[in-house]
Amino acid sequence: MGNVSAKMVGMYYCVNKESYYKNRHLTLDKLVKMRQASMIYIFVNEPFLPLVPIDGIVFKVYKGDFFVSPCKPTLPNVDVELYRSNEAEYLMRPSIQSDIEGSVPFGELIHLECKVNITAGVNLSMKWVIPQNKTLMKTIESNIRSGPLKVVRTKGAEHMFTMSGELIIQKAIQANMGSYRCIVEDQNGNKNSKSFELYLHEPPEDYVMLREENNRSVINVRRNADGIIPPIDIAFEYRSYPASIIYYWQSDNGKSILAMYNGKYKLSHTDTHVKLRINEPNVFDTDIYTVFVTAGNATQSLRMEVYVHAKPIVQMQSKFVKTGEQVLFLCRSIGFPRPEITFLFQPCSNKNKWTNCSSQAPAASGWDSPGGKAETKFAKSRVLYHSAMEPGVVYCKATNSEGSEVTQADLLVSNLADAITMEIEHPRETITVGDNVTALPSYTITQTTLRSHEMALI
Repeated sequence: MGNVSAKMVGMYYCVNKESYYKNRHLTLDKLVKMRQASMIYIFVNEPFLPLVPIDGIVFKVYKGDFFVSPCKPTLPNVDVELYRSNEAEYLMRPSIQSDIEGSVPFGELIHLECKVNITAGVNLSMKWVIPQNKTLMKTIESNIRSGPLKVVRTKGAEHMFTMSGELIIQKAIQANMGSYRCIVEDQNGNKNSKSFELYLHEPPEDYVMLREENNRSVINVRRNADGIIPPIDIAFEYRSYPASIIYYWQSDNGKSILAMYNGKYKLSHTDTHVKLRINEPNVFDTDIYTVFVTAGNATQSLRMEVYVHAKPIVQMQSKFVKTGEQVLFLCRSIGFPRPEITFLFQPCSNKNKWTNCSSQAPAASGWDSPGGKAETKFAKSRVLYHSAMEPGVVYCKATNSEGSEVTQADLLVSNLADAITMEIEHPRETITVGDNVTALPSYTITQTTLRSHEMALI
């Protein structure tokens, strides 16, 4: 039995389970006589409560009924006597409300509030008895102080009022542990009281514990049937001491995540959870998101990998070079999973009827082996080195589990050494500061023939 109080005074029975269910028509005392049970009476040594407290002091019985008055001593050496009065006046028992549950750490702020219902016209006083049997008479004593009495009308009860008084313990210490009693007394000397046991313990070390509710470490999202990617919610459950926390979110590159990014992110927390919502997610939100939670001197972090699946997008630039020049084509692709990149070079046809090299469809065969260099979790690039001996089209195809995409770049080849040149016309000798210089640019125009249905237009 833990947290023993005067309310627990009474007879306790230890009963044979099988006998109890077989003889439910018999009393427990009868089972004791049959040696099917044993009993023990427990007293509680609570100095301020010689009698066992009861929740109600008004009993309604009918004439001729048998009535038992609950008058039990808390110790065997306490004598009780039944006192009967025909007067209807009585003082209700107060209650004590608190902002704590169970044992609390040293150093905490504790509020106790004593309340009692009274009838209009009754003069009532209230006092607190604190541990070491000291009556708190002054407003301030050590780290304990009491507030002024308040009287308010009781809602829904005519001629009834509620009186309350507050007790505040600041930075609780060892000496504050024990029984606190609120005593109320009316003008006729009638008294009643209520006790509250305060238990204190050494405060634990500061700590933070984090966990994902479903024990996930990865979130994968895709477009739904309507082609929309729903918002992504990352929620971590936490426990901490002290309960008050501060927290922040970071992406994998150390960039802080703030709620002010045009509604992209929503940050929130409750007494049990910290949450991050990513609105209108796309492939660029593929990242590792980490939350850092601090309580007191303790800090803990937990991360979540987020992958937004997306079909590749691909990009490449056309090139204009001289015959025989080494040229490179850089193809970049973005998608998740990270795409694989393949190349195909398709030379232009030499036939006169071929009028637009870029319009030809890529061949089904001839693609090289996939490869590339990973740049991020969702981006890859690859370079094609080519010796420009003839014009053509370079195709780049990016493929992942979500689909594939092809782009093309033209390879334009000129057989001229230089299409445009510029040389100094005057003066021919060494130039110094202050000289007038004439530069002569020149360019070469090659013959261009446009054909329509194999007929030369120009």
